[in-house]
Amino acid sequence: MALRFILDGYNIIKSEEGGAFAAATLEQRRVKLLDWLCDRQPQGSAQNTVSVVFDGQAEHPYGTNSYTQQVYQGIVIRYSEGVSADDIIEEMVRWDQSPAEIVVVTNDRGIHRRLGGMGACWITVAAFMAKARTSHRQPAGGAPIDNTEGIDNDDITEEMKNTWLK
Repeated sequence: MALRFILDGYNIIKSEEGGAFAAATLEQRRVKLLDWLCDRQPQGSAQNTVSVVFDGQAEHPYGTNSYTQQVYQGIVIRYSEGVSADDIIEEMVRWDQSPAEIVVVTNDRGIHRRLGGMGACWITVAAFMAKARTSHRQPAGGAPIDNTEGIDNDDITEEMKNTWLK
């Protein structure tokens, strides 16, 4: 079973861990996040899909319902167009036919509460980014880096472990 990851884009790039996406402009930070997702593939299996939701509007969008959408190297990017990204994330989960296959990546506890009882699970930005770090090559000449400090393993379900560790 393939998982569908929905990322709270600005929550990620503005998080403590989002320092990896530092840049002069917000657009550059978004591109850094997208490039990192393509390079590091923290979603695990190539069968798993990634959507990133940002507040605001795209520069060159095409319309989809109440938001605009773009595709960047296979990653679906949705812009909220006047409503909050939280609303779009909730809508994506609410109307999905298999919400148990959705993993929402955010530190926003308000989104966690909104998704309660819908069947989707969520993980923190740190847990998502840690998966990418551990799947990427080890630095030359150095010992493996332990990136698991501060990660609550209860946030990672058995289903996610089985999918990521394939």
